Amino acid sequence: MKDVEITGPPQGHPLVFLHGAGANLGMWHPQIERLSGEFRCIAVDLPGHGTARSERFSLEAGVESGRRAIDGHAGGTATVVGLSLGAYVGIALAATYPNRVAGLVSSGAGVEFQGLTAWVNRLEGLVFPFFGPVVNRLAARALARIAPPGTGEAMDARGGQSLKGAGQALRDLAGRDFHSLLVNYPGPVLALMGVRDKHNVQALPTMIEGVADVEVQIIEDGGHSCSLSQPDAFSDAIRRFVRQSQQASG
Repeated sequence: MKDVEITGPPQGHPLVFLHGAGANLGMWHPQIERLSGEFRCIAVDLPGHGTARSERFSLEAGVESGRRAIDGHAGGTATVVGLSLGAYVGIALAATYPNRVAGLVSSGAGVEFQGLTAWVNRLEGLVFPFFGPVVNRLAARALARIAPPGTGEAMDARGGQSLKGAGQALRDLAGRDFHSLLVNYPGPVLALMGVRDKHNVQALPTMIEGVADVEVQIIEDGGHSCSLSQPDAFSDAIRRFVRQSQQASG
């Protein structure tokens, strides 16, 4: 699969990484550097992004991308790690295929896209692609400011930012009920948030209410993209969560 990159030992516990809107699997460069010595790291370009930018994004298509990666490269089960858009896809993947998801790390996914937020999403999704050059410059500056060395190059190697895909994602997520999906997943969940990601942190209690097995960890000095700004803390949280989940199940 050209939309997947795999690193790490074949016998390692598989991690499937799902990126944020407008990004691609290159954004996981810091985690892959830190975790691929122990884990089988499987990073996916979601539809509309990276090498899959010719495909139209939908939540269902994103779920199937994750499912194919698990079935094709993880032996049928994996811990799923998602940030922002990737976290919402991960929630839907876990709800749809719970037996394939050994655990879910959900970062930057507290807000529900309903009511007024849904309409804002739809509007942003329509206009977002038209501001491509400006947004790309701003995104590149932000990435250079917070991301570890090599991350920008890893993203550029997959085609860089995809504002068309981001616009499709914003429109598609509008009106979805992710809380109901998350409640239907019986496995362990780590809600991993940056302390400065205020909207998602504030909305998180409602998102995780009634979830069977959930832990919350707030990363200090981290924002929405805490996997980039605090890569050590983010990666350490994944490592601890997987080991803890394995102990609980074994």
